[in-house]
Amino acid sequence: MVVVAESPLSSLAMVKVNWDRGNDYIDNFVPFVEEAFRRARHDEVAIEDLQVSIFDLFGLRIPQGALQTIIRRLVKRGVLKRAQGLIRRLPSKLGDGSFDADRDHATRQIATIVTELRGFARAEFDSEWTGEKAELALFQFLERDGSAVLRALTVGDILEAPPTGSIRNDYLVGRFISKVIVADGATATALETVVKGAMLVSALLYPELGSIQRGLDGLTVYFDTRFLIEALGLVDEGLLVCEKGHGERGTAYGYHRADPTVELELEVASGE
Repeated sequence: MVVVAESPLSSLAMVKVNWDRGNDYIDNFVPFVEEAFRRARHDEVAIEDLQVSIFDLFGLRIPQGALQTIIRRLVKRGVLKRAQGLIRRLPSKLGDGSFDADRDHATRQIATIVTELRGFARAEFDSEWTGEKAELALFQFLERDGSAVLRALTVGDILEAPPTGSIRNDYLVGRFISKVIVADGATATALETVVKGAMLVSALLYPELGSIQRGLDGLTVYFDTRFLIEALGLVDEGLLVCEKGHGERGTAYGYHRADPTVELELEVASGE
C-alpha cells in the first residue's frame, strides 16, 4: 500500500490556487515537481522515480508525457538539468516559493470539510469514520462525479443523490455534498476549490500539455443565466434582486428588477 504524505485533496486545492495566480496548465504543477526535488535524497533522479515520488508525496498521478513537459520548462528556466538520462536538480536555483504556506492553507480547508463529513456520517448514519476514510471517500466521489458537483456548486444545478442501492460510502458522501451546497457557506467554498482543482488536474491527460493556452481561439461557450447575471454585476449594482430558495431537490434562484419602472437593455458584443 502506498502511503501518501500529503492529502490528495489538499493538492487539488493547491492546484486551484496556482491557477488563480494566472498560471498556465504547466505552471499549475511546477511547484509540486520542484518540491519533490527538494525532498529527494539525491541530486539526480530518473523520471520514473520522480513520477512515483510525486504520487507518494502529493497523491497526484502525473503521466510521463505531461511530466516531461513540466521538466522541459524547468530546464529552460535553469532550475533543472538533464544528465545522462537523469534529471539533475540545481539546489541554488530551487527557491523556497510559497509551497509551505499554500499547503498549510489548503490543509486547513480540507480539515474543515473532513470534520463536517465525519460529523454528518455520525449524526445521519450512526457511522464513525476516521479522517482518512472520510477523505478517501470524498476524493473517490469527486474523482468520479466532480463535474456534476461543480455544476451544482456554481450554477445551482440539482445534485442527484446516488440511489439507495449504491455503495454506502457514495450514498453518504452524495447526501453530505447536497447538504453543503444548500447551506452555501465556507464549506461549500472550500469544496468548490477542491473540485475545480480536480478539473484542472484532468488536463494532465491531454497529450500535448504545452499546447494548452489559457485563451482558446474558436471556443464556443454557453453560459448559465445565473452565471451571466452575476458576471455582469446586475445584482451588485442594484439593478436586479436575487431570490434564493431551498427545496428538497436543491437550491433555486429567481431574479426580478429592483425597480419595476426601470427598463433594462443589455447589449452583447462579440470581439475578435
